[in-house]
Amino acid sequence: MHQQQNQLQEALNAAQQAQQILKQANNSPDPQLIQKAQQQVQKGQQALQQAQSQPGAQSNAQFQQIQQQLNQTQQTITQTQRVLNPQQSQTQRPDVH
Repeated sequence: MHQQQNQLQEALNAAQQAQQILKQANNSPDPQLIQKAQQQVQKGQQALQQAQSQPGAQSNAQFQQIQQQLNQTQQTITQTQRVLNPQQSQTQRPDVH
């Protein structure tokens, strides 16, 4: 139980750090900041997955709240990336010859 609490706290910290980085990125749209936020979300998701393997994790309200926060942060990152790179979705397709 104690280990699960530590993992949940780690996931929450990562989610909050990602949101903080995104606020900075709003002031100066920097792809590196967006990438740092993305890494924090991934770190948080990994910690959540570890906590999820503990008994009773799914029913934990804190677990669900952190998962929702990570998902919302991930959506914000994705939207920000689209705004910064509107042409990226076209350039990622391989050329058809």
